[in-house]
Amino acid sequence: MKRTAVFIAIYLQLANICAQSSHVYLGELKPFWRNQPVLGPYLQEGIWLDEVPEYFFDTDFSYKKRPFPKEVLFADRLSVVRILGGTDAYPGLVLPRKTGVNDDGTMKKSTMSANDTAAINLLSEYDFVYRKKDGSLAFRKELIRNRLQPYLDNGYTDFTIVLDNVPWCLTQTPVIGSFGQVAPPDNPQEWYSTVKELCFTLKELLGEEKANRLRFRIGTEMNGRERFAGTEDQFITHYDYAAAAIEEVLPEARLGLYNVASVSVNNVKKLHNINTYNLFYHAANGINRQSGKPNKAIPYAAISRYYFEKNDLTKIVSGATEYWDFLRDSIQGYKQFTREIHEYGAIADWSAQPRTDNPDAFGNAMNLNMLINLYASGVSQIFHWNMLDHVKIPGNKSITIPNSQLWGYSVLEYMKGGESFRLIPSTKKNTYDKTIQTALLSVFKDKAYLLVSSFHPERTNIDTYEVSIEIPKEIIPFVVKRSSRASLTNSNSISFNLRNDLEKEGILNPLLKDKPGYTTGFRNLTNNYSIATELLSQNWDSYVDMWQNSLTLLDVKGIVMNKTESYVLTFEMTTPESTIIVLSYQ
Repeated sequence: MKRTAVFIAIYLQLANICAQSSHVYLGELKPFWRNQPVLGPYLQEGIWLDEVPEYFFDTDFSYKKRPFPKEVLFADRLSVVRILGGTDAYPGLVLPRKTGVNDDGTMKKSTMSANDTAAINLLSEYDFVYRKKDGSLAFRKELIRNRLQPYLDNGYTDFTIVLDNVPWCLTQTPVIGSFGQVAPPDNPQEWYSTVKELCFTLKELLGEEKANRLRFRIGTEMNGRERFAGTEDQFITHYDYAAAAIEEVLPEARLGLYNVASVSVNNVKKLHNINTYNLFYHAANGINRQSGKPNKAIPYAAISRYYFEKNDLTKIVSGATEYWDFLRDSIQGYKQFTREIHEYGAIADWSAQPRTDNPDAFGNAMNLNMLINLYASGVSQIFHWNMLDHVKIPGNKSITIPNSQLWGYSVLEYMKGGESFRLIPSTKKNTYDKTIQTALLSVFKDKAYLLVSSFHPERTNIDTYEVSIEIPKEIIPFVVKRSSRASLTNSNSISFNLRNDLEKEGILNPLLKDKPGYTTGFRNLTNNYSIATELLSQNWDSYVDMWQNSLTLLDVKGIVMNKTESYVLTFEMTTPESTIIVLSYQ
């Protein structure tokens, strides 16, 4: 606290002296990126639990592994989605209209019908709650244990338990939404009993202390009818009965609302099926419809934030900020809450053929631009998606290809805990140039990390710029004597070079031939999977060298100018590029 207070005082003095400076103090850099969703119906399979590849450890930014055999990369907190069941698919089931799985592991939109009684009866066998012959409810506690056990075995207990799809037996008129049954329960009291029994099950599984530290979320993107086929009034009842059940069994657990999709103040007020602001108001000021007691204000406000290169990235940030600011300024009871993004990234144009997953230097530069700006806007947690592509190769082996976004998180791991500053780089460029340089500084007592992203929304725009960044000496508690640098560019991006190698071999996906520089997941890169996996296997050592090169620091001279009151760093960057510069005393 004392160290932070000193930095605040220093920064306020600087602000008065240099009113035109664009250095903004952001406090101690907290690991806001260490969160990820894990999805039903694949929980019992340990979806996205991975062994960390060995080559991640042989760099200057060695992966900081958790002390367990497997982990969800860069995640300490998991949001556990669709844990109750109510899904329209299940591993091992062969349904006439099975939805299938997207490349990122999310489920495709359902092709089921509410008239598929045979399929519904089969899927119901995998729900937490079921109805006995006499009409009463019974519960399969073992399913909750099985779904959480892979994560418990690997040290995870910090969960956000998501109550989204409603189990099939709780309604006689099911509605098939994005991923399964989305009609509200016919009888709210049965919903209350189901949630209450879930809480008892979690307490038995985790122990009372850990269970009381859980967070709950009612719904996933339930502002649209494809996720909640009911009215706003029905949702208030749905929320209240769940809140009462959680309060009775786990009184210290925290409860929040669904992550809002297509978020903006205007959309919430005018376009969404449910006005989320009304729900926040009810939670903080209303009487619970089940218990008759006052509700509690919600401690976090969650949204989803997806984007790709054709979006206005500034509006992606400002739209979210305006939504949260309106909640703070206009809804009684919400002066204090955390700003969270429970589905973040994907950085893909899902309508493109093939879609733009951007697992390359271009995607990483775009992602870092977003991360830095979101953090500067007050976001305290983002829940990213998995960043590994597992490819089967000849010999019944597999290779793990990292999405280049993993580069940015690898570097941020070394920056956490430092005093952080948002910096504005200056460049000499034409006024119409769309290139964006974004910078974040993290300062420790003996070293400082400067992370800079250089991004242009047109992936074929490859240019070089001279970047200049001024750092006041007052915020560097040591004399800078050494500087070193590592960078991710097209030249050492695995995905970018893999794409080019496939093109040279004549086995690039024909849909990419007129899209230079365009990358996507491995399966969509080629029209000959067998030959492509052989090429990947043959070239793998060189691709690993590229990855390690991108995270290996090299000493650089002449990058730092020591002025009277500041250090001025001047260096060249290309587009796209992400670079980390380490300043140190020795």
